[in-house]
Amino acid sequence: MKMRGDSSVLHVLLESQRQHRSSGKRLVVCGPYRPVVHRLFDVTGTAAFFELAGDLDTALAPAR
Repeated sequence: MKMRGDSSVLHVLLESQRQHRSSGKRLVVCGPYRPVVHRLFDVTGTAAFFELAGDLDTALAPAR
C-alpha cells in the first residue's frame, strides 16, 4: 500500500464527507474497488464513515 498517496486520498474523502453531511447532502463512494482500497478503509477503520457502493447503479439508488 502506498501510504502517503492513500492517506491523501482518504483525507480528501473524509473532508468531503464531513462537508456533505453538514449540508445535509449524501456522498457515495462508488466502486468497483481494488482490494487495496478495501484494505485502506479496513486498516484505517473508516469504512463505516462512508456510504460505499460496489457499482454506479447501487450508488444512484435512493438512500435507505
